[in-house]
Amino acid sequence: MKQFDIEKAKNGAAVCLRDGTPVKILDFDYNGNILYEIVRHGIKNHWIANNEGVCIDPFDDILYMAPVYGFMNVYKNEANMILVGGVVRATLEECIGAGKDAPMENLEWFCHARVELLDEGEEEERIRRHDQ
Repeated sequence: MKQFDIEKAKNGAAVCLRDGTPVKILDFDYNGNILYEIVRHGIKNHWIANNEGVCIDPFDDILYMAPVYGFMNVYKNEANMILVGGVVRATLEECIGAGKDAPMENLEWFCHARVELLDEGEEEERIRRHDQ
């Protein structure tokens, strides 16, 4: 999970709880506290978190920036090697529409892949953590 960023949240970026439950930001007060809404088991609840994303509620949870996903077409060549790369599309529908035209000769469409979009520097950080 990406660390909570109040500036991104104020600009409309998606926010979630540790377990992936979506959070709807309702308001920010003058102290930087955040009024948010979650829906669990069909019941809406309103809670408050501080400007660092630490929830002041019975769940004692933390807000995180929700992952952002895009979609890519995956192709295979004549030797059945899978090739991933190319343009990341915002929606699956866009990806499906673009998938009919292979980017190079001798490639055949194989499937669609959902990929997480990372901010600058995040990929290097993930690689460094993986290598340790």
